[in-house]
Amino acid sequence: MYSDNVFSEEPDQKFYNNCLAPTVLIETEYDMSSGIVLRSVKNKDNEYHNIGLSTAHSVVKKNIKVRVGTYDKSGGIKTSIICPGIIYAVDAYEDLSVFLFLSSSPVPTATFDFTNKPFVGQEIYKVASGLGGSPRVDKGIISGLNRKVGPLKHSMQLSIYTVPGDSGSALFNKGYKIIGITKSIQTDRSNILYYNIGYATDNQSVTNMVRKASGGLDFVVNSKSDLPIIPFYEIKLFTFGKNPRPIPSNKWIK
Repeated sequence: MYSDNVFSEEPDQKFYNNCLAPTVLIETEYDMSSGIVLRSVKNKDNEYHNIGLSTAHSVVKKNIKVRVGTYDKSGGIKTSIICPGIIYAVDAYEDLSVFLFLSSSPVPTATFDFTNKPFVGQEIYKVASGLGGSPRVDKGIISGLNRKVGPLKHSMQLSIYTVPGDSGSALFNKGYKIIGITKSIQTDRSNILYYNIGYATDNQSVTNMVRKASGGLDFVVNSKSDLPIIPFYEIKLFTFGKNPRPIPSNKWIK
């Protein structure tokens, strides 16, 4: 008989580390959305440069705040800190954005499963910070493929509870790896929301975004690629108002 590890009596630490803890809340002047952290790299100043992914439609300002939670062994949130960040890149067609932020401690990260081929009926988990709350877990299935939502024809339709602010949250398969990014909720002509029907971009959208950027966004999916340094200096300048070190002319200088 099949037993679901996530909802068994024993806490699943792998799920917490790979899915729950990397999920963050992105706050802007006008809106908030969910995001997923992909890389967290320590620099020579003992700070951490963090890379994440969200949707494009949910960010309208460059400067953002990223709320990061820490959890106990049962998955209950212990603390929540706000980190300064910026939107680094936006692909409106793929409806994806890349955000960067600074933190004083490492942030758990999630991993893509680029080998996953979505299928109707596939079980999924979604961790999201909708309505500005702490990350919550929902479980459902992929209910349709190749749905046209906006310009995208390869969107996945989801049978999973979705609320405003879930945009940018990651969908995970049973291996606890990312197979898509949540982007919208079903509406009718009267703009009534159907919270049990959602849509997501699949991982092909991430690949497309990186490819169109001609290698400039390779660091998002390639853990061996150097991070862009200048934007992190920019975050410090805007956040603290001063920085005694000169900004390097080459953004790849460490």
